[in-house]
Amino acid sequence: MAYIGAAPTYGVFDRQVLAGDGTATQFNLDHMAVPTSLLVVLDGVVQEPEYSYSTNLTAGQPKITFSEAPDNGGRISIVYLGNEVLTATSATSSTHIDEFNGDGSDTTFTLTRAPAANNAHNFAVFVDNVYQRYGSSFHT
Repeated sequence: MAYIGAAPTYGVFDRQVLAGDGTATQFNLDHMAVPTSLLVVLDGVVQEPEYSYSTNLTAGQPKITFSEAPDNGGRISIVYLGNEVLTATSATSSTHIDEFNGDGSDTTFTLTRAPAANNAHNFAVFVDNVYQRYGSSFHT
């Protein structure tokens, strides 16, 4: 079952599909989530958070626990509504400036400090006080 509603501003709603065996009530989740940030559908029927299922973390593994065991071969569709697609990177608390003098032929310069991430968001490049656009004027 697909999610009907507005798409997230960034990323996508991640989805996980499981199958019941008629006896198990607990299953591993791909991501940790509170029950109200999941859309859980069991054999086409939307399940009520905190009544039909709960979530917890057991030995570092996120789990979903149903109040009753899903039928053998029962299809469990889980959509993570609150899962953000972000990549953590370390950041420094201060700006660092490198200055270089061109000689008319060199096009490569070595930075004195490694950036937190090697992308355009970490650089503001100026040549003769004119801002240079990433991709068309310089590359990392």
